[in-house]
Amino acid sequence: MPDRYTRFGEFFMQGLADLLAPGTCVNVPHVGTCRIRNVIEPRIHHSNWSMQLDISFPDSYSQMTIGLYTFGSCLLKDTEAIELPDPTYIDENDTHFPAEHQEAWGRLLVGVESELTKLGYRVGSEDACDFYLIEDYMPSEGVAALVLRPEAFTREVVASCQNLVQSEPNWNLWVRFGFEFTDKLSKGHQESVLIRSDRIVHDYNAKRLEQEYGQRIPFVAGASDA
Repeated sequence: MPDRYTRFGEFFMQGLADLLAPGTCVNVPHVGTCRIRNVIEPRIHHSNWSMQLDISFPDSYSQMTIGLYTFGSCLLKDTEAIELPDPTYIDENDTHFPAEHQEAWGRLLVGVESELTKLGYRVGSEDACDFYLIEDYMPSEGVAALVLRPEAFTREVVASCQNLVQSEPNWNLWVRFGFEFTDKLSKGHQESVLIRSDRIVHDYNAKRLEQEYGQRIPFVAGASDA
């Protein structure tokens, strides 16, 4: 059975398809009054819904193609009271990501936050925090996190997270820490560390990080000499 994120995605996309029906006028800045020429009905792919529409230029055969896609939600308690009809489709993610997978992912997420808190770190989105955890399942094959403070990313953090990943042997889960330091030196989370049950992948420029941060990142310190 598709989850409520997927179910609501279908109905929101259907509502947009009805609103943006062929013939609908769209006032486009610097172009003029355009019309929607064609709408491709919403379709599902890996639990997400998408739709596509073509908008023609005024008095012209030229057109632009626009795509809409669901990629997240904020479903709170109030949405649980909305009654939904039975689904008329099969979500392929129900096969690839059964309920047991989401349960294991949830345990891993809770475990990571618990371990970080136990080690004395603050978890949240504020600048004063050390780590930020992405809590949306969507679904995901692992837990994504951001390191906000260089000094917080230690070998102890990595070892603890690898133990947690190894505690879910039935699923090939991982934990990825992206470097999103809040100081001006940060290059963003394009650099990261991926933690799997059998290996740790160092996806960062160790030499640059040590040049810019010195010994401030305990896990990275000395890595360029290895």
